[in-house]
Amino acid sequence: MIAFIKLLRRTINSFLTSLVFFAILAVAVLMWGISTHMSVRNIGKLNAMKRSSGNDDANSYIETPSTTEMETSLPVRKEVDNSFTHSQFVPDKSEQQDINAPEEKTQNKGLNLRSRQEYFIPPPDDVPVRRFPQAVIIGFGKCGTRAMLTFLSLHPYIVIHHEEVHFYTDDKLYAKGYKWYLNQMPFSYSNQVTMEKSPDYVCSNRARQEIAEHFPDCKLIVLVRNPVVRIVSAFLQRFRFKETTQRPPMNVMYMNTKTNEFNPNASAVDVGIFHKHLSPWLRTFSRDNILVVSDEDLTTDPLSVLKRAEKFLNIPPMLNEDNFYYNETSGFYCCRRYSTDEQPRCMNINKGWKHPELPADDEKMLYDFYRPHNKKLFKLLNETYNWEKT
Repeated sequence: MIAFIKLLRRTINSFLTSLVFFAILAVAVLMWGISTHMSVRNIGKLNAMKRSSGNDDANSYIETPSTTEMETSLPVRKEVDNSFTHSQFVPDKSEQQDINAPEEKTQNKGLNLRSRQEYFIPPPDDVPVRRFPQAVIIGFGKCGTRAMLTFLSLHPYIVIHHEEVHFYTDDKLYAKGYKWYLNQMPFSYSNQVTMEKSPDYVCSNRARQEIAEHFPDCKLIVLVRNPVVRIVSAFLQRFRFKETTQRPPMNVMYMNTKTNEFNPNASAVDVGIFHKHLSPWLRTFSRDNILVVSDEDLTTDPLSVLKRAEKFLNIPPMLNEDNFYYNETSGFYCCRRYSTDEQPRCMNINKGWKHPELPADDEKMLYDFYRPHNKKLFKLLNETYNWEKT
C-alpha cells in the first residue's frame, strides 16, 4: 500500500511538472506570435510612410505637428503636377542632426549654426523646413550679385541657396513646377529669411509675373553698375577659360562683326539699359519691396550697403565692421563669419579680374550711348551714380 502511494505521488509530480512546462512553452509561443505580428504591422506602417514621403529610409521619417508654415500651399499651374505631401516640408533626422555640423556639410542648406549659434535664436519648438524665397536677388548680371549674396549669408537670420536657380528663366526647370523649386531651397526656421539669386530674372517677364502672382510680398534686391564696365566684365566672364592671346577682340560684345557697326541690340549691351528692364518691376511691385544698390558702393563700402539690406529685410541689425576687412592684394573686401576658427572668405579666382582697356573710340561710343539711358535710370530711382569715365 505504501509503495502504491509513493508511485502515485511520483506520477502526480511528473504530471504537474509536465503541465507547468507546457504552460510556460505555450506562453512563450503566444508572446512570440504577438511580437511577430506587431513587427509586421510596424514594417507595413514604415513602408507606407516611405511611400507617402518619397524617402527610401524609413528611419528618416519624422512626424511633426501640422503648422501653417510647413503646409504652405504650392502655386498651381495646370500643366505641372504640383501635388505634394506634408512630409516634403519636414527634414529627416539626418538633416536635423547636420544643422549644427561644420559649414562644408551644410552648405546646401544655407545653415551654419556651428559658428552662428550664439547669435541666432530659433523660436521655441520650431523645426527647420523648406520655404519659398522671401527675398530674391533678381539682377543684374556682372553687377556684384555673387558678392552681395555672399555678404548677406554672413547674417544668422538669412539662409541662402548657394547656386543660381534660374527657375523662371529655364523652360526645362520651370516645367518641373513649384514643388521642384521648393525642394531646391535650404532649410530654415520661421524667423529666418530664405534667399536665392538668379540675375537673369530682372530681364524676364515670366519671372516678374510669376513672383508677383504667387509671392507679391517677396523682397527684391537689384544691383546695378556702370554699364560700360559691366560689358568688360561680361567679356571676361564669357572668355574666362581662354588665354589672353586666344580671346577675340572685345568688340564682339557690342559690335556687329559682319558690318563692323555698333549693335545696340546685342545682349551684353541691352542688359546695361537698366531702366528698360527695371521699370516693369517698379510698376508691378511696391517700391518698398525693391532695394537697388550699386556695385560701386558694395565694392567700396560693403557694410553700409548691408546695413541698408538688414533694414530692408526687416531682420536684426547684426553685421558690423568685424565682419569685413580690406584685402590689399586683391583690392576687394573679404568677409568673415562670427566664429574665430573660421577662415575669412575672399573672392574666388573667377571674380575680380583685372579689366583690360577698351579701345578709346569704342569706350567713348559706349559712354555716349549709355548716358541718356543712365539719366532715365537716375530719374526712375531718384538717385544718381557717378558712371562717367574718370
